[in-house]
Amino acid sequence: MRLFLFFCLFFVGFQLLAQLPYQIALQKGKDLLEKGDFKNAVIEFQISYEMESLPETLVLRASAKRLNTDIKGALEDYNELIELDKSNAIFYNNRGNLKDELGEPSQALLDYNQAIILKPNYKNAYYNRAVVYYNLAEWQNSKDDFLKVLSFDANDKDAHFGIGLTNMKLNQKNDACKSFKKAKELGLEEAKTEVEKNKCE
Repeated sequence: MRLFLFFCLFFVGFQLLAQLPYQIALQKGKDLLEKGDFKNAVIEFQISYEMESLPETLVLRASAKRLNTDIKGALEDYNELIELDKSNAIFYNNRGNLKDELGEPSQALLDYNQAIILKPNYKNAYYNRAVVYYNLAEWQNSKDDFLKVLSFDANDKDAHFGIGLTNMKLNQKNDACKSFKKAKELGLEEAKTEVEKNKCE
């Protein structure tokens, strides 16, 4: 029993030794992120990134910053990520989200457009762009993008709901009600409220 325990401890110790310092800091950051300690997660990711500049670490640091309400800091990380890889559609999409959160919808649209150019079937980028168009009162553009989302996933409840909202703005109540009902059928609670409010039943 003692011999077995010794070998177990030796193996665990060997594994820790086998980890490089940047990996140890990276894992600490991930653990802190999971626990909700975003501030200290940022610090650990920073330590790890200074030792080994990996894009994965920068993505995690940006997430931790955003969750720690440092949106500008997260945006800076995504600017750096895009400098490292201008062909990554996800980076553009995520940077667009940050720009939208910072109240820069026109700049967000540029990033969503680029994400879609790089990845024409990128459902999330179409959805995010639809939301920005909606907030800019560009109802038809918003509706077109929500429809595009449905072309990838016919049961996307949020897209059905979005089409309902845009149809209301376009004075197409019957079509709006159909979309709200579909979103309700798919389980979206907000859609139930719209169905009742607009007397769709």
